[in-house]
Amino acid sequence: MNRTTFEVGTFEVNCSILSENGKAIVVDPGADATHIRAELKKQGLDLAAVLLTHAHFDHICAIPELQRVYPDLPVFISDADAKIISHPFNQFPPDYPPISDISFYRRVRP
Repeated sequence: MNRTTFEVGTFEVNCSILSENGKAIVVDPGADATHIRAELKKQGLDLAAVLLTHAHFDHICAIPELQRVYPDLPVFISDADAKIISHPFNQFPPDYPPISDISFYRRVRP
């Protein structure tokens, strides 16, 4: 398995792309879907899923754009963190667009 890690967003969140056999999982996409998509294209990878270590705004803001480009993109998140995705305290405009919900997320248990 290959791993590429780079910083995304104003808070410089570490985002990783884990890949094997042309498929990729993005871990903590932060707030820079354009950078992530460019890296996927550069490496010739098909995005299969997103994995979130937690749901703070600085880790999730790229997801809506990624889901527009990759319809049905699954997002994996823990049960505890899924509850805070749309919480008002988890919104931080203007640098990070508000997230009302994430489509197609699947809760995982630790």
